[in-house]
Amino acid sequence: MAVSVKEAVAKALQYMHDLYGSNFSDFLLEELEPTEDGKFWLITIGFSRPVPSSSTLAELIRPKGERFYKIVKVDTTTGEPISIKIRPI
Repeated sequence: MAVSVKEAVAKALQYMHDLYGSNFSDFLLEELEPTEDGKFWLITIGFSRPVPSSSTLAELIRPKGERFYKIVKVDTTTGEPISIKIRPI
């Protein structure tokens, strides 16, 4: 049986949270699309990275509220996350 869009998004969000936990925050669904063959969902998750206390100058001058994005590839049949890639901006 095929996994619904809602289930696929929930799995992707949970996967990101399980992998990155407190390192990132504000996980949100940004984009969603099926692959051309319909075998996978490509789910873009946006998130924020906290500025560490021992930051480099580049990290300190990074704009507040800057978002980062990753694409989670989820199998449409099983709902299992297959991969995570950095989404080019």
